[in-house]
Amino acid sequence: MKDKTNERQLSIIFLFIAGAFALILLSFAYLSTSLTLRYQESETKMLSVELFYLMDEEAKNTTGENRGEILSEYFTVHAADYADEGISMWLTDAEGNVLAEGVDNASEFKASYLEGLKDGKSVFKIQNGKTPLFLADMEICIIRSFSDGEYRLVVANDGSKERQIQRMQYVVFFSIGVILAIILIVLISNIISRYKVKIIRLATMDELTGLANRKSFTAEYKRRVLRAYDERTDKSLFLLDIDYFKQINDQNGHSVGDAALVLLADHIKKFVEETGGIAGRWGGDEFIGLINLSVEDARTGLFELCKTIREDSQKDEPAFTISVGLTPVDGEKTLAEVCEYADVALYDSKKKGRNTVTVFTESLLSVVEESGSRREKILKEFKTTEGMSLNSEKSEKTDLRNQDRDLIRMLRERFLISIVFAVKWMTPFVAAGGILIATAFLFDAASIDLSTLSVDERSELGSITSVATYLKFLGDTTFNFMLPVFSAFMAYSLAGESAFMAGFVGGYMVIDSNSGFIGATIAGLAAGIISREISLFTERLPRFIRGAAPIVIYPVFNLTIVQAISFFLITPAASALGSLFNMILNSARGQSPALVCTLAAGMMSVDMGGIINKIAYNYGLASIAAKDTVIMAAVMAGGMVPPIGIAISGFIFKDRFSKEEKNNGVFSLFMGLSFITEGALPYVIIDVTRVIPSCIAGSALAGLLSSVFGCTLPAPHGGIFVLPVVGHPLLYCAAIGTGAMFTALILGMLKKRRKILPDLNQKAL
Repeated sequence: MKDKTNERQLSIIFLFIAGAFALILLSFAYLSTSLTLRYQESETKMLSVELFYLMDEEAKNTTGENRGEILSEYFTVHAADYADEGISMWLTDAEGNVLAEGVDNASEFKASYLEGLKDGKSVFKIQNGKTPLFLADMEICIIRSFSDGEYRLVVANDGSKERQIQRMQYVVFFSIGVILAIILIVLISNIISRYKVKIIRLATMDELTGLANRKSFTAEYKRRVLRAYDERTDKSLFLLDIDYFKQINDQNGHSVGDAALVLLADHIKKFVEETGGIAGRWGGDEFIGLINLSVEDARTGLFELCKTIREDSQKDEPAFTISVGLTPVDGEKTLAEVCEYADVALYDSKKKGRNTVTVFTESLLSVVEESGSRREKILKEFKTTEGMSLNSEKSEKTDLRNQDRDLIRMLRERFLISIVFAVKWMTPFVAAGGILIATAFLFDAASIDLSTLSVDERSELGSITSVATYLKFLGDTTFNFMLPVFSAFMAYSLAGESAFMAGFVGGYMVIDSNSGFIGATIAGLAAGIISREISLFTERLPRFIRGAAPIVIYPVFNLTIVQAISFFLITPAASALGSLFNMILNSARGQSPALVCTLAAGMMSVDMGGIINKIAYNYGLASIAAKDTVIMAAVMAGGMVPPIGIAISGFIFKDRFSKEEKNNGVFSLFMGLSFITEGALPYVIIDVTRVIPSCIAGSALAGLLSSVFGCTLPAPHGGIFVLPVVGHPLLYCAAIGTGAMFTALILGMLKKRRKILPDLNQKAL
């Protein structure tokens, strides 16, 4: 019944989506028809007006008996200039006799064209007998009289061109509509699936520990014990709890107690998974487990568990131990009776000094028989709580209060982890490409007498000699792989192999958008999310379709959607930002050269190879073409400062950086000297709020000093390897060094080394 209900609900949702999809398409079709008809009318009016003025002017300048022939010939010649698909033109006299017609007219002259003049209309529409609701099947006729009504210009448009355009629009609308409908179906289906999984999890799992709750464990116990009874397999049941758990809560707080429960639960999970069993949180700090081992083997394993818990908990404050009660499972006894035996054994472990395992034996049977009241209490507890989880109210409230915060933290960490993973794979391409490009500039500088080159020739530095040209081509090619590789491995980190190709293509497509690192991040994120959603959706499809998913479904839909995101979102956004910042830079340039240099250099550090960085760099390239090489010098200085400044800060403030960050200092320094701003990305990802402001300040200062010193740079790239062509090279180095030192000092003051303390709450996540 439940499955049929779910199927009906899904059918209703899909029908609703299909109806909404049809309604949207019909709306677009109607809108397309309306706009097409307006375009058809306006285009015909414009053409008729232009031709009318020509004919009217010619009529005023023409006299004589052969005036009609001269105007007819003039009309034929000029009508050819306005010939277009679906357009027909005629020249008539006052009685409606055709004197001349266009060479490539689309239709024959109709007497009905002149009927509109009876109503005093010069523009009228003729319906061709078909519905115009969703197809621009309308003929428009425009009649204009000139030379005091002696002649008439008749222009008709049968709409064939507009209908062709409209059909192409329909194809685009339908394609986009199909994609949107598929996306909606996938998303809604996945939302329903996630909701069902969440409901099941809430009903069967303990939120804090991730183990089964009491109700779920009871149901699974009955199923497994019945199967074990049929298969005659040995099973054992254990009950355990944390020794002096109340003292841990009272002395350290409930968050520490929760962390201890999570640590214990993690070890229990590992233990029962190795033995093919199940475990659950029985209530409070009590845990229960059913394992496929004999009592002797189970006792050995549980002793090892006690030892492991004691050793691992000593790594954090406070340390704790556990006590365990163990009993063999008898299929003829109820769970309540088996649990009572394990509970008696657990209390015997407490009497023995805790941190031990006790097996229920015949000697303990008398204790059970003598504790009748206690037995009634356990059975009563079973009846009242068998249908509900025994998680403490306080723990539930804590979990619910922290659930959203933990989810946001998890998503943020997963996003950052994927970026770090992608940067690690991108770095070799950045380094290799940068070294090859720098080598090309160095080879040209060493091979040619730069003093003999003009400004235009110096702008070609790095591509003058054949060897340098080859090296630069190889370096540019390698460097261009940076964005596709970054996007691909980011998508791979988020969603696995199915997202790799979509991420790679998405990263490749953003190269021409000038969105840089930011665009590649968006493309990788989109590819990862889309792949995860499609993967989740295809898991519920028939097996023969799932088999084709990696070959057909993933590539087609991933690439289509990522391409749409890149084309309709990333590229327009980058273009709009480019126009905005170019306007700002032009305004600053008009006010002061130092101001535009400071602003452009600071922009190089805003996103370290992203959209703003590319805008500033392209502005510098345009300034070279405009014979203004001061701005390019400031731009390069601003792009070199971040990696160099961060490296210097790591050398000076060693206690503020991790060992890995300090080890990367030499690499960052080389990237900065080679004018590869992306060398700062690993540091930005870890501490963006401190690194970015420090780098912007240092880059802006370097750009200002470069402008004040009058430094010039006709080369578009190269870093320190193009110093021979820099105007005032020593002052240029001083500007870069001052900016880098300024960045290093600010970053050192802002960046604080986080203390590594035992954090049990982190384990709870």
